[in-house]
Amino acid sequence: MEYFKKNNNLNINVYNYELIFKNYNKYKLLICGTTDYTSNIILKLMKNNKNKLITVFHTKKYLEMKNYFFNNIVYTPKCLLNQNCNYILPIHNLIDKTKKDMNIKKLVIIGQFKYKDIDNYNNLINNIDNYNNLEIHICIRNKDMIGISNNSDKINMHIGLNFFELKELLDKSHFILPLSQKNGHYHNNTMSGSLPLSLNHNIPLITDNITKKIFNLNHSITYEDSILEIFDKVNNMTHEEYNNILDNLQIDKEQILNYSKNKFMEIIKKYMCV
Repeated sequence: MEYFKKNNNLNINVYNYELIFKNYNKYKLLICGTTDYTSNIILKLMKNNKNKLITVFHTKKYLEMKNYFFNNIVYTPKCLLNQNCNYILPIHNLIDKTKKDMNIKKLVIIGQFKYKDIDNYNNLINNIDNYNNLEIHICIRNKDMIGISNNSDKINMHIGLNFFELKELLDKSHFILPLSQKNGHYHNNTMSGSLPLSLNHNIPLITDNITKKIFNLNHSITYEDSILEIFDKVNNMTHEEYNNILDNLQIDKEQILNYSKNKFMEIIKKYMCV
């Protein structure tokens, strides 16, 4: 929330959910995220008046809960959606493009490794010394989430970064790598957080073809099976080539923003007319 306050001058207030229960009739509209923690709270809110409640789904399991199927917004992959769902990606346009040194391209891997494509991760770290213009930055919350690594000077570990420390790293980075398992968690159940980080921070993705097709990402550099398929291209990429990718990223971003804005306004107008 501090991030959005700082970047968009938003007036954000935090209330305990018990206070929301107490003042429920004062609200025209409530938008609630769905997690294991909030699921019982949402069901309790629905007993009051579910017509003013919109739920936001992050994973497939919440879409399958019939109690939630009333009004919803989803972040999950498009391949999971049906006609009852409003698809909105968590994308904003608050950050300008920054100029970056292209001599060394920084590749960023973020998040826990149980959902990563370990084969391609191993391909990457075991071959990184063969690419003189690349280096890897791995960002994880704690040491228990560390994947297999080696002693290369080209691999940098970042443990427990806060958001502003992560943003400082991203501002200097060139590509984000989701490393999604083929037909795994990020292809079937939810969206990798790498995707909104990429679009919101204007950093292109290096990703698999399945992810590209799910989200219609024309800007991304993609591989079919092995991430090494495209690493000569990335290693030797020029400023002009990289800027062309950034231009395509902006096109993707604007299309997503326009769609999401129109869809959200449809939802809001419906509620404002109730």
